[in-house]
Amino acid sequence: MRLSPDGAVLEHQIGGKDVAVRLALDGTTAEHEVATADRARACLNEGMIADLQALVRGVEASFPDDAGHDFQFAFEGARVHLLQRRAITR
Repeated sequence: MRLSPDGAVLEHQIGGKDVAVRLALDGTTAEHEVATADRARACLNEGMIADLQALVRGVEASFPDDAGHDFQFAFEGARVHLLQRRAITR
């Protein structure tokens, strides 16, 4: 997904997914089969996208520059976490 600075969706492509990697209680990860009905479903809802956009705006305000950046993130329940921000490489 690619968003404009004002939060408009510029590009949105739902990827197929047949395996989900989930955190286990012991801190390891485990692979789980994704139900057929969920394989083409979007992973992020509108509220999650809005939360992600707010996170990106906050990071960009704290570290302003003119270069484009990729953001890697994860949701823990309803809470979004920034994992990494790096310059876009072409």
